[in-house]
Amino acid sequence: MNPHKIFRALILLYVALMPLLFVAVYFSVDTLPPALQEYLFTEETEASSTWENLLFLGLLLALIITFAGIWFFKHWARILYVCIMLLSIPLYPYSGVTIMTPWESLLNDTILLLDGILLAMMFTDPVRETFAKSRLA
Repeated sequence: MNPHKIFRALILLYVALMPLLFVAVYFSVDTLPPALQEYLFTEETEASSTWENLLFLGLLLALIITFAGIWFFKHWARILYVCIMLLSIPLYPYSGVTIMTPWESLLNDTILLLDGILLAMMFTDPVRETFAKSRLA
């Protein structure tokens, strides 16, 4: 199969899994033990700070723009994708305790694997060459 078609299929899979992850977050909480459900409920009722919300929305918007760009093999989108991935790493220690159901974990891990696969494909031939051509155009 054509590597460019595989690359685009992986992008579509990523985009399809993201909403499923958000659905799994809300609909699989009932599968957790009552103590964990109570903890999550108390965490939800605490107000998140404005800068956290703005940062999340900013990264989400940047990711949407980036996926549109990498779909069309735009060089700037490849750079932006790497920057988003690098910026998201230091945020993990500030996110606090993470509790996931098995479904959330499955979807989250799959998305992280797709991040790695997409990054690898963006910087190896023949997909890399397509991004390089768009830089010259």
